[in-house]
Amino acid sequence: MEHVISLAGGIPFDALFDFEGLSIATQQAITEQPKSAFQYGLTEGSPLLRERICALCAERGVTADAEEVMVTAGSQQALDLVMRAIVNPGDVFVVERPTYLAALQTLELAEASIMSVSSDSDGMVVEELAELLKTQRIKGVYV
Repeated sequence: MEHVISLAGGIPFDALFDFEGLSIATQQAITEQPKSAFQYGLTEGSPLLRERICALCAERGVTADAEEVMVTAGSQQALDLVMRAIVNPGDVFVVERPTYLAALQTLELAEASIMSVSSDSDGMVVEELAELLKTQRIKGVYV
């Protein structure tokens, strides 16, 4: 299955890794913060990283304060935090088939009612979603 990108385990596509950038960032972290570079950090992420994210946003015309930025340890943590904040037991969420396993798990932990629609080479089959909207009150869609 050479042309399949598996979403089952949330494994990133390694061709997209910026090894040079990661190497530079690691060396910079070791140089700038040698005692804390590899220690557990704050839940919301490194203050320095959050400040740098805000600076990059400002360059693109988006303003934010570092206190408003949260850096997660990955998509699963981000999904969990979002689902805990917005999902009430019984809320209906629609996912595409197939979908990321961790998204299903976080929705299940939040006690959402999960429905699914097909996907094709263009993504979610929105006509199926439109049909569901005729009969279901849907709180959210995960794609």
